[in-house]
Amino acid sequence: MKYAIVDKRIPKKALSGLKAHGFEPILMPPFSRLSEPVASHPDMLMFFGDKLYFPKEYYGIAKKEIDLIAAACGLEAEPCDTKISSDYPNDIAFNALPLGDLIFCKKDSLCKNIKESGKETVNIAQGYAKCAAVKVSENAIITSDPSVAKAAEEHGIDVLKISTGHVALSGYDTGFIGGASGACENTVFFCGSLYTHPDGEKISLFCKKHKKEAVSLSDEPLYDIGTIFFI
Repeated sequence: MKYAIVDKRIPKKALSGLKAHGFEPILMPPFSRLSEPVASHPDMLMFFGDKLYFPKEYYGIAKKEIDLIAAACGLEAEPCDTKISSDYPNDIAFNALPLGDLIFCKKDSLCKNIKESGKETVNIAQGYAKCAAVKVSENAIITSDPSVAKAAEEHGIDVLKISTGHVALSGYDTGFIGGASGACENTVFFCGSLYTHPDGEKISLFCKKHKKEAVSLSDEPLYDIGTIFFI
């Protein structure tokens, strides 16, 4: 079984697109500690590392989903005591970008359990590190954020810098391109149409450069759903 972990409010057309590609969706319920527009965003609720990390309080809400995810990906589930609230930066404890042996994050806000997992952390100004970057591979990302781009390039990561904006997120002026994407094997999926972004063609070519195909899940504008995680 192939699973796609998504915000339960994913647009219907994009959800249908995932199913058409053979994925069984795991729809994450909202966590009331977070702001309503991002309360079901997977990249705000969990981190995949040597274990599956998530807020202990959230487990009472999403036990069924978390147990399924942990079993499917073969990771130990580790509930964390990190206190989450809707006020930045108290909402970003799990929103970190793992690349190879590094974790890019706003270090002082990262969940303590993840800090102690043994991987080297790279501090960046952008707190929403996972949202802000499309992880094409372990050594290639796409981002519009200068702090993410600079830090990644300094560590030998191939970076495609793109225009800011052009990604919708209800309640905010704009969403993030990373939050509107997810990579699985040789494909990078986008929630909406990649070609509604002015750099859509560049993004597609960059994915091809790294042996990946860029696939749009619908014909609608790109929408930030807090990253699509695949198992």
